Amino acid sequence: ASSSNSSSSTSNRPAWVQSIAPEVPLEEVVGNLDMSLLMKVIESDCVGLKSKDFFPLSVCQLLEPFLESLGYGDLSIRPSPFCGYVTCLISQENNITSTPITNYLNVENFYQKMIPLLNERKQKKGFSAWMNSINFVKILKSSLYQNVQITDIIDLLKESERDKLKKKVSMVQFVVLHNLMDIGAVDMSRRCRCTSVITSPYAIGGLSAQCTNCMF
Repeated sequence: ASSSNSSSSTSNRPAWVQSIAPEVPLEEVVGNLDMSLLMKVIESDCVGLKSKDFFPLSVCQLLEPFLESLGYGDLSIRPSPFCGYVTCLISQENNITSTPITNYLNVENFYQKMIPLLNERKQKKGFSAWMNSINFVKILKSSLYQNVQITDIIDLLKESERDKLKKKVSMVQFVVLHNLMDIGAVDMSRRCRCTSVITSPYAIGGLSAQCTNCMF
């Protein structure tokens, strides 16, 4: 009887639920706010994209100097790591297939080495001067996997190659999983790190953190 009930319960579960979380009760999966389950769904539907390819959204801070060098402005990209996850897909020339950046770059290693150096660029005159001062080539080389040609990347970062670099950037896609914080999903640890506030008659001190979709 126990075996029959188990079989019946399994047959009532949607295929995507059974594939990503066969051991979790259905009511705990549907409507769940756990990002890891969403990443498993994406992994099961997208060939070549894995959960390990996603990183906390705060990694996007690394984009600041490069976007500025391309003329997109002096941006401040500082979302909380609790705001969600992101991965970067690089499209191939045929525009049909895309490859996660994690196939080329050790993102965690690159992030740890670059973050302490970001603020130094304000003290240098120009993007190239900053890159030379921090020995960017050495950092990049230590973070790339062996099958990646570093010379191709370095050439694109030259001032004379800005148009080519912009074309390459246009072939990049970001997949963002936004962990929207609303009244139904309040995370106190994350709430304390939100930099945006609004006035509220109910909050102590009159200010309350808010989610502004800042990463978009």
